[in-house]
Amino acid sequence: MSVVGIDLGNVNCVIAQARGGGIEVLTNEVTQRQTPAVVTFCGGNERYVGEAAATRYLQNVQRSITESKRILGRSLLEDEVQHIEAARALYSITEEYAQGGSAEAPTDYRVRRAAVQIHYSAEQLGTDALELWHLPPEERARIPKHSVNGKASDLHVLPVESVTAMILQKLNEIVAASNHGIQARDVVLSVPVWYTDAQRAALLDAAAIADVRVLRMVHEHLAAALAYGLYRATELPENDKEPVQVIIADVGHSQTTAACVAFWRSRLEVRAVAFDRNLGGRDFDEMLFHHFAKLFAERYRISVGNHKKAIARLRQQCEKVKKILSANALAHLNLDCFVDDIDVEAMIQRAEFETLVRPLAERIVRVVQQVVASTPEPKAIQSIELIGGGSRVPLIQSLIEQTTGLTVRRTLNTDECIARGCALQAAILAPGYRVREYEAVDFTVFPICIAKSGATGTKETLVFAPKSAMPSLKRVTYSYTGQPFELRLFYGDDAGAAKQQGGACSLPQGCVRDIALVEIGVLPNKSPNCGRVHVKVRLDANGMVSIVGAQLVEEVSVAESAAAEAQEASQDAGATNQHGGEAPDTAATRMDQEIASDGAAADDSARSGTDAHANGQGTAPARKVIRTELPIRQLRGTRLQHYALNALIEIEQQMQAADRYRVERAEALNALETYVYDMRSRVSTDGPWAIYMDDASQSAFLRLLDETEDWIYSEEGSETAPKSTLIERQQMLERRYGAAVKARALEYENIADAAHVFRRAAASLQAECASAATEKPHISVEDIQKLEREIASSMAWLEGALHKVEKAPKHKDPPLKAADIEKRRNELVQRGRQLLDRPVPSRTAAGESGSAPNTASGPGAKTSTSSSPNTEQADTASASEPGSTETAAQTAEPMEQDYKPDAPPNP
Repeated sequence: MSVVGIDLGNVNCVIAQARGGGIEVLTNEVTQRQTPAVVTFCGGNERYVGEAAATRYLQNVQRSITESKRILGRSLLEDEVQHIEAARALYSITEEYAQGGSAEAPTDYRVRRAAVQIHYSAEQLGTDALELWHLPPEERARIPKHSVNGKASDLHVLPVESVTAMILQKLNEIVAASNHGIQARDVVLSVPVWYTDAQRAALLDAAAIADVRVLRMVHEHLAAALAYGLYRATELPENDKEPVQVIIADVGHSQTTAACVAFWRSRLEVRAVAFDRNLGGRDFDEMLFHHFAKLFAERYRISVGNHKKAIARLRQQCEKVKKILSANALAHLNLDCFVDDIDVEAMIQRAEFETLVRPLAERIVRVVQQVVASTPEPKAIQSIELIGGGSRVPLIQSLIEQTTGLTVRRTLNTDECIARGCALQAAILAPGYRVREYEAVDFTVFPICIAKSGATGTKETLVFAPKSAMPSLKRVTYSYTGQPFELRLFYGDDAGAAKQQGGACSLPQGCVRDIALVEIGVLPNKSPNCGRVHVKVRLDANGMVSIVGAQLVEEVSVAESAAAEAQEASQDAGATNQHGGEAPDTAATRMDQEIASDGAAADDSARSGTDAHANGQGTAPARKVIRTELPIRQLRGTRLQHYALNALIEIEQQMQAADRYRVERAEALNALETYVYDMRSRVSTDGPWAIYMDDASQSAFLRLLDETEDWIYSEEGSETAPKSTLIERQQMLERRYGAAVKARALEYENIADAAHVFRRAAASLQAECASAATEKPHISVEDIQKLEREIASSMAWLEGALHKVEKAPKHKDPPLKAADIEKRRNELVQRGRQLLDRPVPSRTAAGESGSAPNTASGPGAKTSTSSSPNTEQADTASASEPGSTETAAQTAEPMEQDYKPDAPPNP
């Protein structure tokens, strides 16, 4: 299982994985540790994500979606979206399609949600899939295919969740490439602390579209705090002592967050948070952008205006200038053919740059000051840890130190610490990893309220105040009226936060404040005012709020309860035994105790009075509390409708299939082009394979190759030809001419190689035969002479065969195959080895045969047919001669070795 943490940044994403006993940052296909969060549509079915999209960004500025994190889950009515994000974006931000609309599927809170417009051909996906994803299946079925807006179009509106899913899918591919094809199914994602429930829900929907299971979403400052505290556990105090307090200031690309965190050896606690969601490194770039745009207008009489490509180029150069000025006192900017083919250049000094961006740096300092002021013990803060890509401007660090008097440190990796903290959190949650026990406590920053619709006037109940710990569980009590009622969860107004930083720490104007609309049902056999309704509201570890249950709590006498239970038991005999668990009221009571331990939001005086009567403190009859679960139905929510989510998942899968087909088609086109160039260079007049074709075949093949090349560079071949046609073209060339000439040329080359190997094998055998008379005397002379004659015969056969091959026309198949030469060589080597590797006969076999091994069988040889009485003595004497295989000591004293009865004696 891949345990992965992802820092989903505004411009770049970082992936960290727990493996090898530590945390490792993964690299993408170009060995970069950061992957651009860019999606580019180049027309047709071409979609690129990550590095491939970044390289094509300037050529497709209006079709490239960048900084999608800023508009994910946000309303188009927000002031910040209209005046900041839409004004900055070079692509089209539009309104999302309204989901539902019928009685069964009412329109949810996403009516005015921001979406993006993409350029993608509906050829393979179908216009219905891209245009009707927001409609229920029954509504979609009523619309004829390819009749949306009367015609098919390449412009489609998709929610930002789909774009974020494309980025997550690309990151998942990087994980798979680093883990032998195993994709990441369980991940921990980082989110800004100011993300609302709608934005968090949109991120979960994006992960579902990308087929990624999110273990948890953690705040960015909490992930950085985990990376800071877990590796310093041995240096931190015990849990019962005063903690080490550190401010973690994160200056990102588009937002700034500062958090005061208290560290102990085995836990950390976030004590204060402040942020500015619209202040980051891109604002410093924008200052340089306006400075240079004004300078070019005065010096070169040109205006950037609405030239989107020029805007994108100048922004990229301004970012480079900012990075140069972080380490140098002077930076140059050069742009060729900037506007109207005019080359521009400029220069800026660090002092001038710091004067421009000083107001922005002071705003960052104010965010840090807010955290210091809201910390319970400001004097206990020891240092400030500065992270984030936008924090490299030296002015920021110097101003923070001058204003706060605290030391600014950079011990964490500026770009990777958040991803590492997410990977640590993933390893803590994953069951297959052993991590030091470490507890992280965080809280929510916005107040969350609940209201009962239909009540007189506007009555809001605060359920979770700012700084409520995550996770938390609260209970709200209402009177039971016998009628269904609706409960609305929403973000309340925080007047205190609105005063800070001009409302920077409060919810933006026009944002989606609604979280959920839930209907609480009734029970048919319960009368009005028979009890109270306890509604359980949960704030989970992801920072999302939901209503998880509702109970009707009644107080009845023991006699009435017994009669009701008896009647219920007679109607439903054995129902409890079938479930095999506790009675429903017992389990509900235990759950209520758990909720009460977290703090109830209603008065339980009635229950306490009942307990007093049950303990005998009054004369009232004994009473019992009965708890019954009420049906709950969610009418609206911040997440996508299930049918819309399924449709977007299908669209993403089809786009991935189209991407794979595009890559395979490009490979087939490149293979065909390479084949044409390679074969033409080989079979041309000066090519090495020209002699293996006759003139007619050569001319026809070259003409066919030229026609194929012209077809490749035509619009039909390079643009519209499918992959199957490209493959068929190459197969046709091979079938008609290419395969035959290639096989013929390779056969001639193989014959030469086989002949060379044959000669070497024959020479080796000939050399062994020459030395066999002295080195291998046990082999007879006749056998060696016979092998030498066979070697000479084989060599004569080889030379004759090669002579026939040399005389044969090269444009025809050779009269001899390389396999024939290899077969003849193997036969010769096998017979030679059988003779030359013949083992030396043993002495016992020589004695039984009555002849010495070296005895020749010539005419003057003497043979013995009977054993001599002096045979043993003669063997002993011969053993002492030089060259014998046994020593005299071994022959004379064979019994000096240790004898073991259980083991056979040594020979």
